[in-house]
Amino acid sequence: MPVGATPALDRLTSVTREVGGAPVALETYAFNSLGALKTHAGAPVDDQRPRLDGGGLADAAVPATAGGQPITLDAAGRLTALRGVSLGYSGMGYLIEAAPPIPGVSQHFLMDASMRRVLKASADGAEVERYAYEGANRVAVLDRFGTVTESTLFDGVDHPIRLKRGGTTVFLELDLAGHVRRLRAPGGGDLGGYRYSAFGKQLEDTASASFTQPYRWKGRPRDVLGGVETYDMRARVWLPEVGVFSAIDELAYHDARSTLWGWPGQSPVRWSDPYGRGVTPRGPDFLGLLGDAAFQNAADLRDFAVADYNAGNYTSAYFHGGLAFDMALIGVAAKALPAIVDAVAMTEGGGRSCKTGARGSSGRGQATATGGGETKQTGSYTNTHASGKTYSGKGSRTRSQQSGRRQARANDDPHTATDWTPAENTREAFKQESRRLDGQGGVESPSNYNEVESPGKRFRIEDGEL
Repeated sequence: MPVGATPALDRLTSVTREVGGAPVALETYAFNSLGALKTHAGAPVDDQRPRLDGGGLADAAVPATAGGQPITLDAAGRLTALRGVSLGYSGMGYLIEAAPPIPGVSQHFLMDASMRRVLKASADGAEVERYAYEGANRVAVLDRFGTVTESTLFDGVDHPIRLKRGGTTVFLELDLAGHVRRLRAPGGGDLGGYRYSAFGKQLEDTASASFTQPYRWKGRPRDVLGGVETYDMRARVWLPEVGVFSAIDELAYHDARSTLWGWPGQSPVRWSDPYGRGVTPRGPDFLGLLGDAAFQNAADLRDFAVADYNAGNYTSAYFHGGLAFDMALIGVAAKALPAIVDAVAMTEGGGRSCKTGARGSSGRGQATATGGGETKQTGSYTNTHASGKTYSGKGSRTRSQQSGRRQARANDDPHTATDWTPAENTREAFKQESRRLDGQGGVESPSNYNEVESPGKRFRIEDGEL
């Protein structure tokens, strides 16, 4: 179990690896005056570059070298060479080519309008992979002929839990930071695992000898391009060896704790950046962390506004002052959202009357609309249609009937029967829904109309049922 430490700026400074409660390894991290890494997992980073005025070296946001070879950038701030591998970009700034030194073979990539990598192909045509998506997640790999060679099941953005290739199925275990840590066989057998530095550099791989699969750090696909370890973070590519993105933040947002190329807040344990263009808090109190971040940004912007005003830059002061106000509103919303979500959940089975706000008799899980005569208690259901196909869901009796009518219209298949069961709370209702889906063969079965895995699957895993 890794345990992290942070200083006043909330940058990550150390990670202690524990086994059985006893520390077995310590990784240290340090940052230069710009906020860029100068010590990565105890190893020094070449974090200084020549000054433009010729006056020696100065701290840099991007390391000068890696593996003894120069790291070069173009005028737009995009890394164009790393470890001898040349990197090429589209007009939108997406990585589209990685060319290793001869005799290595170049790799080419194609992105869609949603920042998703949809094609990877080698210049000699020996390797061609097409990718299919469900929302933000890459759920299938197809060969050059369109045949599915690999499929992945997710229960959230960048949270893969099962991968199938040919006749082999493996399950993926993730930690609280979203990293894939171990692989499991269907019977629970240990297939090995992975260990990373805090910034994603792979330190250990005991799983690939049993089964090779791409999902690793932050639940994202890992590619080694000509010896350069990379992670596709959609808008940008993360380079864990040197701890920077391949290009600057396209929104040019500068955080005083990091750089335009750095990880948000320089704390990957606390913050995530799944789209390469904005911070997402990790952990159980992610809304609280988001609120804290918004308030901190509001304070920073307020200071900028005051400095601009004192310097006579009134237009800039007005701009920064407006942004500070907006950030403060975001902070207030993030802090208030848990209470709002809780109130909404209560109307669907969280324990309060929809109209009176009174506690249910059990204190949770029962919500009844007074005055209307119709129960709103949450539960799970399975609707049967004339063709014999089913649809399983979570919600009240009313919701089950609405669902039946919707599927009947969508599939020209009349709704004929409903099996509905009450649940004492929303979580239990989702778990019931998941069990029903499993009993009907799962979302991949042609015998039902369900297309998306229930969140209850994850709850059942967390509760030790699966």
